[in-house]
Amino acid sequence: MQTCPEVETEASSPELIYLLLGDLRELLQERRRIEVHRVALLATLDKLIDVLSTVPIGDGFDDEFNDLLADCPYLSENVELLLLARRRDSMRLAVVRNSITSARYSTRTAERIAEELTAWMGSYCTHRSQERRLIQLAANREVGGEG
Repeated sequence: MQTCPEVETEASSPELIYLLLGDLRELLQERRRIEVHRVALLATLDKLIDVLSTVPIGDGFDDEFNDLLADCPYLSENVELLLLARRRDSMRLAVVRNSITSARYSTRTAERIAEELTAWMGSYCTHRSQERRLIQLAANREVGGEG
């Protein structure tokens, strides 16, 4: 298993995030061997945290979101909640990452870290799904729909 944490973000951020999530899933498949994969896991998490910090909501659909919010101000709460959830997820991922460096290895620790990272991935995917729904609403409005 190879991870490439030094890869520049020339690929679009969503593609790079997708690849890093795949690396993370692969590393977590052997929960009891997290200690063996600690360096790769930390490198993957560091790159993931770095890339996630640069991704705007909508992945470049800022104009559509601005238009959507101008036309539908009632959706501003949805966007704000999504931004808050993204910040909370980023902090949660950083806490888990830091716990990997400070934790003494045990089977219980490996299981806890794997569970926390699996829960984080689920939360991230849920928020991306909510974001896609908002993007779809913006796209529908752009082609003449009323949302």
